[in-house]
Amino acid sequence: MRWHPPLQGCVKLNVDASFFEDSLEMGLGVIIHDVVGAFVSCRSLVIPRVYRIDEGEAMGHLEALSWIKQLGLLSVKIEMEGKLITDAINDTRVETLFSMILYVLAKVN
Repeated sequence: MRWHPPLQGCVKLNVDASFFEDSLEMGLGVIIHDVVGAFVSCRSLVIPRVYRIDEGEAMGHLEALSWIKQLGLLSVKIEMEGKLITDAINDTRVETLFSMILYVLAKVN
């Protein structure tokens, strides 16, 4: 996948997650670039007790949104690589923790 810059005046946030089945944990990496692709900031963390990959990925994106709010960033383009999340954001038929997190993500994104 080729990287595409955000619009002028914005930054781009990329999120990637890995699920560790043996420990039921998820590793999360978040990186922010400016319009020329220069590094702005990054963060990584482990989210414990993740029982479903879809819920873990959604929680990871929610955590990323919380972080950009803490940084005070107002114009952010969020790139989601998880097909599961991007497909599910538009489908609100399922009432689970996953769908509730996606509802919050859709309202912010």
